[in-house]
Amino acid sequence: MQLQEAITLNSLDTRPTVAIGHVQLLVSDVSTATDFLIKLGLRYIHQSEDIAMLELRGGTHLILKQTKKYIMTAGTKAPFDLMVDNIVATRNACVSNRIYE
Repeated sequence: MQLQEAITLNSLDTRPTVAIGHVQLLVSDVSTATDFLIKLGLRYIHQSEDIAMLELRGGTHLILKQTKKYIMTAGTKAPFDLMVDNIVATRNACVSNRIYE
């Protein structure tokens, strides 16, 4: 028996048995980053002055931490990408929320 077969609880569930629980993103302004990501569709969990927690589909939490040490500048590629079901609807929502023109 392979490990994958041994740890799968439901043989009808074809999803992988492991997921990412938390991802950290260092930002210069927690409030601005939180607002932006909520407009994209992430779920608000918690926010304080220097940290925020948002939830993605599947339960992964994105932790936003304020920092002055390392800040990604405009145009820098993010360390991950986001997936959506309907790219056209997402783009339209971004335009209507003034995220993207």
